[in-house]
Amino acid sequence: MFELSDEIEIIGVTDIGPDANSCVIIDNFYKDPEPIRRLALHKMESEWKVKKPPVKNPQHAKDLQRNVKPIFDEICFDKNMWSGIETDYSTYEHHWKNADFMCDYIFEKDFLTEPLRILPSQDSYPLRPSMFQFNFEVFLNKPDEYLTDDNKTKGGTCLYSFLNCMTMPKPNYEKYEDIESFDDMNMALKTSIAYKVEHPVPMKYNRAILYKSQILSAPELQKSWYRENPRITQVMFM
Repeated sequence: MFELSDEIEIIGVTDIGPDANSCVIIDNFYKDPEPIRRLALHKMESEWKVKKPPVKNPQHAKDLQRNVKPIFDEICFDKNMWSGIETDYSTYEHHWKNADFMCDYIFEKDFLTEPLRILPSQDSYPLRPSMFQFNFEVFLNKPDEYLTDDNKTKGGTCLYSFLNCMTMPKPNYEKYEDIESFDDMNMALKTSIAYKVEHPVPMKYNRAILYKSQILSAPELQKSWYRENPRITQVMFM
């Protein structure tokens, strides 16, 4: 499982936003994404919905390390791609040794009841650092779940800046804690002069994206989206 496609397409996007950040978009990522999508749906039903701790599968870990890791060994250590910033080898290897198949699921009800979920955030902050250097996502929704009636895409991932910087020193959730409705949070974000979308990555089935963990990001979410079927992404942190 997790074999990469022979028709993989890698696009490096550089000079994003005021900090000249980068991300990598990889289309046609898996050779056969259907079993991976089915596995994601199975884990949603057997673990996520019933709030059971994820069960680690040693074979999945081996398959990910054998089939997926080599391409990121090249991409993550290409200093030219990441503005000359060197990836920490020991941290990177540590996360791959503990790699497993993980997914993120978002239904409309989730962000309607927790509006803070649409606020851009980082998985690592300079003043609250984690060991993560990179975020990796694979979109596992099929076109009928993310294409609108006028053939536009919905539910991708956006990279943001805040006050002209794509990395915040620490979270600022406290400024928005009193906003209780999705509509108010959505309006606050859309009319904000502080937050700005610097690079949207549209959703596409079997598309992978890689970006630095200290870059502000958020899934693109709006009312009526993912009411019946969730937004499904495979996620990994390196």
